Amino acid sequence: MKNVELVGVLNVTPDSFSDGGLFVDPEKALAHVHLLVNEGASMIDIGGDSTRPGSQCVGPIEEWRRIEPVLESCRQVAPFAVDTHHSEVAHLALRAGATMINDVMAGFDPEMFSVIADSSNAKYVMMYSRSKHPHDFSRQSVSSLADGDILERIKSFFYEKIELALTAGVSESQLVLDPGMGGFISSDPEDSWRVIRNFRELLSFRLPLYLGASRKGFLKLPLEADPKERDVLSAYIGRLVAASVAREPVNFEPKLYIRVHSIATQKAFLDSSFPYMSQPS
Repeated sequence: MKNVELVGVLNVTPDSFSDGGLFVDPEKALAHVHLLVNEGASMIDIGGDSTRPGSQCVGPIEEWRRIEPVLESCRQVAPFAVDTHHSEVAHLALRAGATMINDVMAGFDPEMFSVIADSSNAKYVMMYSRSKHPHDFSRQSVSSLADGDILERIKSFFYEKIELALTAGVSESQLVLDPGMGGFISSDPEDSWRVIRNFRELLSFRLPLYLGASRKGFLKLPLEADPKERDVLSAYIGRLVAASVAREPVNFEPKLYIRVHSIATQKAFLDSSFPYMSQPS
């Protein structure tokens, strides 16, 4: 599938669940950007606020303090997105050259849509989340929802958010949809697998799609010592979703962003499966 973009993860946080503290130094962060790009990333997703369960939400001032030192050096290497739900951070990031804002709360900040509308060339990822507040996973959703139920819940969320964004002046061409994974969807890992199996249904929106399953908790392996051990399974999911999205017939050319920690692993899975990815199932 030619319209797959690999997005490399760069967390400049002290407390992210799989790589917290590794890239808070700007020089180490830049070295990691070069590694991700050399492995095949076409974009870097920069985050300054961990959303792992139990983490504390930092304010926009601290979040910007963390990410600002790496933005200019990253821009010289590759296009970058900023992962934030704060409109103030999104505004500053877009002024600094960000080409995408990845909002895990899909407009929870009432000023976010206006900021995006004012940057008409920027892409805006709206992610589904069952949580009503950032970092709050205490509201447990019903476990073991049927395939149709979980997809309908996500679709209803997107219908509402798309209407709000368009009303605020965001262009449809800016929108990208991320159904969320892991705790953002449900406390039951099977619900994430249901979304993966039915990912193709989201093509009904005729918008680019975004997959962010890499190293998420629903992939936790028995006896694992490090979340990095989930990279192979993460890459396998990327392959499954890419194959599903590429499968005929569709009457438009779908676009898929795959956000992963290990670009090399994901690229190897996609390259090895590419000749078969457009075959009908």
